[in-house]
Amino acid sequence: MSVTVNSISTVQIPTTTNVYNVGSTQPLIIELGPIGPQGIQGAQGVTGPSITGSTGSTGGTGATGVTGPTGSTGAGVTGATGSTGSTGTTGSTGTTGPTGSTGATGVTGATGSTGATGSGGAAGATGNTGSTGTTGTTGPTGSTGATGLTGNTGNTGATGVAGPTGNTGNTGNTGAGVAGNTGNTGATGNTGNTGNTGSTGAGYSGVTSTSTVTPANSGTITLTTNQQGAFATGDRVRAINTTSNYFEGVVTITGGTSFAILADYNVGTASASSWTVTLAGAVGVTGPTGNTGNTGATGNTGNTGTGVAGNTGNTGNTGNTGAVGNTGNTGNTGNTGNTGNTGATGTWGYTTTATAAGTTVLTVSSTTLQVFTGSTTQTVTLPVTSTLTLGQYFVIENDSTGTVTVNSSGANLVVSVPGGVTVRVTCILTSGTTAASWAASVMGAKALTGTANVVLSTSPTVTTPTIAAPTLTDSTDTTKKLNITMSGQTTGITGVLASAFTTAKTLTLPDATDTLVGKATTDTLTNKTLTTPTINGATLSGTLSGAHTVSGVATFSAAPVIGTITNTGTLTLPTSTDTLVGRATTDTLTNKTLTAPISTLSINNQTGTTFTPALSDAASLVTLNNASAISVTIPTNGSVAYATGTQLNFAWITGAGQPTITAVTPGTTTIISTGATPAGPKLRAVNSVATALKIATDTWLVTGDIA
Repeated sequence: MSVTVNSISTVQIPTTTNVYNVGSTQPLIIELGPIGPQGIQGAQGVTGPSITGSTGSTGGTGATGVTGPTGSTGAGVTGATGSTGSTGTTGSTGTTGPTGSTGATGVTGATGSTGATGSGGAAGATGNTGSTGTTGTTGPTGSTGATGLTGNTGNTGATGVAGPTGNTGNTGNTGAGVAGNTGNTGATGNTGNTGNTGSTGAGYSGVTSTSTVTPANSGTITLTTNQQGAFATGDRVRAINTTSNYFEGVVTITGGTSFAILADYNVGTASASSWTVTLAGAVGVTGPTGNTGNTGATGNTGNTGTGVAGNTGNTGNTGNTGAVGNTGNTGNTGNTGNTGNTGATGTWGYTTTATAAGTTVLTVSSTTLQVFTGSTTQTVTLPVTSTLTLGQYFVIENDSTGTVTVNSSGANLVVSVPGGVTVRVTCILTSGTTAASWAASVMGAKALTGTANVVLSTSPTVTTPTIAAPTLTDSTDTTKKLNITMSGQTTGITGVLASAFTTAKTLTLPDATDTLVGKATTDTLTNKTLTTPTINGATLSGTLSGAHTVSGVATFSAAPVIGTITNTGTLTLPTSTDTLVGRATTDTLTNKTLTAPISTLSINNQTGTTFTPALSDAASLVTLNNASAISVTIPTNGSVAYATGTQLNFAWITGAGQPTITAVTPGTTTIISTGATPAGPKLRAVNSVATALKIATDTWLVTGDIA
């Protein structure tokens, strides 16, 4: 049967037929039951009058629809030809629906223009509905029985003019029938293949500790375990030494192996250093105390089942305490649960690269720690800052003997890292491709070696550095340099320049290469003019020759020339006024290049719950250790005037108290960070380290392992 959308066809439907929904282009299959016997044919309806309506306005001619197949021509008497109406404008041709069964063909009259359709004639009376047979008892649902014979189809009457649809007659009563038995269930299909066994996840067994603690029913007891297993913060656990010496409580896990148990129950009080950690059931609500019943005989304790423990039921009424039975055997350990899916790999971690005079390009997903090994140079290109979050940083550890050059994404130099040095580069602007979007800081050094430049911050403290062939540059004219060489020095001999100055002094050297005259050495002065000197109590003038001893104060009319010092090499100083840097004095070096200096941080151990850094802490690592929360407050610039670029380093050591970094005066001093509370970041866990970097007069950027 061929149909199209919104068409109507008259068809005879067999016992089981697929019928398509004529209101949709998508087919729907409907299973129909057997057709009942043909009802008695109704009487022929009266033909309604043929009334031609006025011709409607002509619409645009539509596309001619596809002509449906022509139905078989039925035999019928040709009706009389109606009078031809006036020819109207031809309306648009609608889509031709499928042709139904054709009635008897009348004599064809002259075709006039199609007028508007008149109202339909009255519908003929509906024939009587045949009586419905009695519904048989429904048999059990099994195989479909053979289809009953289809009743004979009555003769089709002549098709009259379609009148309006008559009212639908009342639906007959449904016959009562006994429901048949349900058919047998079909055989169960074969079991599918068993999937591959997943890898074993972390379990609750095998978690032990050798911490020496004493069971208690209050307070926090901390165990350092060999592993975390499947335990999580908030679990209720039991730490067992023996069956008569253990304690229980809710655990807080930090660092994976630090189990801080808030104890609320214990058996025994013996201090011990061998513990096994297991899950403990939650303590149920104590029910009302019931009447004391007779003590029954204590039955044997059954073996503990291996199934998953169900929820703890409500505690029943407490009976009389019976005799304590023997402790039952410990149940078998439950099956290990399935391992959860592995989470996405975070960016923390490290990547090792062998230097090869090439380029390493970092992206937002690169690991935080980048370690370089080898014996040559390497260039690192940082990510585009618009892909990063403010404060995101990378740690460049140069374990090679060459220089690692760190550039921005726009190929601008951010920092050169010599061998043995570790630096951190932090994103401080999420726009731009130059070095201005990054802040670089030296985190530490194994030993500063090599030939690359290392620029120290203002007022650094350099403790006992070893400086090989240094070059000292004038503070205002970098073309004026002082080279200190030891090429003429005897092996194993150390030359020492000592000073006994009580006020600032200027040592001016002439513009010539010569040898310095030692105070206690024997020297020959050539072409020297001594003006009013006192030599052994005499005043001499002219040229000194031979051996002379000069004592007291001598005034030179011209700058003396200091040349080679025997066994100490050549000391060449600039002719400008400057102050020598003492070996053990505190000095500020400006525009100096230090090759392979050794720099150390002093340690400031803090064990209180509050701490405000002082000016001296700029060159320290402040360790924080307390069982209670620790508040670190950064002072205002008006209180402690740190230089811009100063770093304050903090480390959370051992104690359970988590440090928080805030401002002494939040309205004046601004703290920014990537922490959950940007103005009050916390150190994430024990052994976390954070750095507060002063980036403006009263603005500090806190970076590191923060939460």
